[in-house]
This record gives sequence, structure tokens and C-alpha cells, in this order.
Amino acid sequence: MKPSELMFVAIVSIVVIYAAVSLSGPESAEDKAERMADECNDSAMAYSVSQTFVKRKLTAPSKAEFPSRSDSGVSALSLGDCRHRVVGYVDAQNQFGGTVRMTFGTDVKFDGKGNWLLEAIVIK
Repeated sequence: MKPSELMFVAIVSIVVIYAAVSLSGPESAEDKAERMADECNDSAMAYSVSQTFVKRKLTAPSKAEFPSRSDSGVSALSLGDCRHRVVGYVDAQNQFGGTVRMTFGTDVKFDGKGNWLLEAIVIK
């Protein structure tokens, strides 16, 4: 294909995608409530956001390695009312550059507006 033909195909593709998204319309209140309820009860998301909160406390967050959620050293327990208690571990660098395993516990809450809030954190 010539460059001009490739550009034409790219533009048409973008227009088609935009039209498909635009025609789907705004999210209904019922759909939004269902999506928020799903996220409220999502322990995988609770584990993921807990990792983010833990990384913020580490010396070298980019070097942090967390296990998968299915690892035996990880648990995410729903406390009700969109709250979750997450316990796990992270292999991270200390201030001397050595890798150490630290355990952590977080209490996180989904606020129903799309935000996850940290209520408590302990890292040892």
C-alpha cells in the first residue's frame, strides 16, 4: 500500500471507532450502579490498589515485586461496606540496595465514585 492509502485506512478506522463509541450513548444510572457495585466487591482490584499504596512507602518502588493474588501468602478479605483487608508481601530494595521481603497489610475502601481510599497500612 502507498503511504496515502495507509493514511486513508487509518483515518477511516479512527472515524469508525469514534462513531461506535459515540453511538453507544451515555451510561445509564442502572449500569453505573451495577459497575460500582462490582468494583466495590472486587478483591482483585483491592489487591491491585493495595500494591500502589505499598509502593508509595518503599525506598525503590520501581524495583518492587509482588506475588500473584493466588499466592498462598496473599489474602484479600471483604469486610463489607466496600472495605477490604489485604495481606501480602513484597520483595523490595532497602536503602542499601539489598532485596528484602516485607509483609504488609492494608485496609482499603472503594468510595462508590470510582476512587479507592487507604484507611490503614502496615509494612514490616
